[in-house]
Amino acid sequence: MTDETTAEVAEAPIVFYCRDCKKIVEDPVKKGNKYEYSCSVCKSDRVSFGTRQAVSDFFQAKLPKK
Repeated sequence: MTDETTAEVAEAPIVFYCRDCKKIVEDPVKKGNKYEYSCSVCKSDRVSFGTRQAVSDFFQAKLPKK
């Protein structure tokens, strides 16, 4: 692994995206020992996670830049 790819990975934090609210959730609630989260705003179980770029591309969401 080169230094360039290591730097790119370090700059890509994980975000949580609620598919019902269509917003980034700051503090989702983890359900059990699985990778399942629920939204702290609307209590929906449809929370996905990934990098900001991946979530924006997959869900075609217009997320604000940080």
